[in-house]
Amino acid sequence: MKTPEYPIKRIEKSPLKKVEQAPNVPIIDIIRHGDTDYKQGRGDDYKRAQLNTSFPGFKLDSEHLDLTRGGIITMKEAALQLVNIIDRANEVVLIISSPSQRAHSSALVVEKELRDNGINILNGTGEFKFAGALDEASSRLDKLRDKYYSKEGNPKTDEGHVDIRDKRHEVEALAFQRFLRHMNNIYKWLKPETLEKIKGKRLRIVCFTHGEITGHFIPEAFHFTAEGGHQKRSQILEILPKSQLIAGKKITTNVKLYPTRERDSGKDGQITRGFKPKNS
Repeated sequence: MKTPEYPIKRIEKSPLKKVEQAPNVPIIDIIRHGDTDYKQGRGDDYKRAQLNTSFPGFKLDSEHLDLTRGGIITMKEAALQLVNIIDRANEVVLIISSPSQRAHSSALVVEKELRDNGINILNGTGEFKFAGALDEASSRLDKLRDKYYSKEGNPKTDEGHVDIRDKRHEVEALAFQRFLRHMNNIYKWLKPETLEKIKGKRLRIVCFTHGEITGHFIPEAFHFTAEGGHQKRSQILEILPKSQLIAGKKITTNVKLYPTRERDSGKDGQITRGFKPKNS
């Protein structure tokens, strides 16, 4: 599924040219949550209560997190990958998560490993930014139904009867692209005190999300088939934009999928990304 507002074109040249990032753009890591028993539910059974980390006796284990024991292990492995990727002398990390419990749980596990390994993190301990754009849109199915159908089930729009689940994936794809643009240009909105904290260093934004959210971006960026292109659980997608993403312009962006147990080899790519506002 392509998003016309955010065209992507894969660069096929080999070898790929190194992207020299401008000083005012971050590195963006998108990580899918670890294995889960879906305590919170999914789809129509999705429960919106956030993970209660202040619960007495709360621990980073499968009893308290929405991750299996295996999910905790693979998230720790992802964290150690990050430890080896991050230039700790020259980078500062900001953690952002989907509000879902399984993504939040994954963020907590990774955060602890990063802190234990001396990585500089802007957030206070456990104090993450939560982004609705990183949440699977099944948490918003009710809003989509209200938009397209009356209480009696009659279509509200000129489109007539629509498949709400198809619309959900359109919403996810567009929301993710908008989120990426915002992260790409985040230096514009950082407070002076935050800019002072990261002065002379590169900001690395580490985000925790769901396979559905990157389910259109990854096949388009890497030329995977839709069936084989989903991000694996605990897998890191690294995005390195060359410059800020401005309306009407295109920028070169390096993309990389790191290997996991499910995908034993990584994948590198280079794309151009654009932004075409609807009303321009």
